[in-house]
Amino acid sequence: MRLNAALFWKALKLKIVPDSTCEAETAVGSKAAKATAAARITLTALHRSVYGSTMVLIDNKAMHDVITKPGQTARTNHFERATMVIKWLFMHLVVKTYVILTKYMVADIFTKALPPETFLRLRDRLMNIKPTTTVQDSDGNKVTLHGKAVRLWAKLIDAARM
Repeated sequence: MRLNAALFWKALKLKIVPDSTCEAETAVGSKAAKATAAARITLTALHRSVYGSTMVLIDNKAMHDVITKPGQTARTNHFERATMVIKWLFMHLVVKTYVILTKYMVADIFTKALPPETFLRLRDRLMNIKPTTTVQDSDGNKVTLHGKAVRLWAKLIDAARM
């Protein structure tokens, strides 16, 4: 994203059959790193300065270790080609990986079934709406408001205070 506009977007299945989640995440991370490098080159060609490393948010600690630690191990030897792109970009400070807890990873809303409270929190963040609000109606019953109703309620409260 740049100024709330998508520069690149894509949804493809992997061309490999991964043996572990680390291998799958690394393959996808390499594709994302390639797109990031292309976006940075495009912005530089348009005379838009790009400062610092681009964040790559991941929820797989094993992938983070594979990328950030130098060399390879017996476990990573078989998928080293997939890791080389993102490792090279990490070493040259083009990307920087950050491990995010699964309960805060917004992308998980698209990839797996989540508990209701996690789903609602991530949905609210994704849709840029405030969390749910509980109010009492005229009969004294509790009513839960979501999304647009929360914003309307806040406006009504602000108008009543004036």
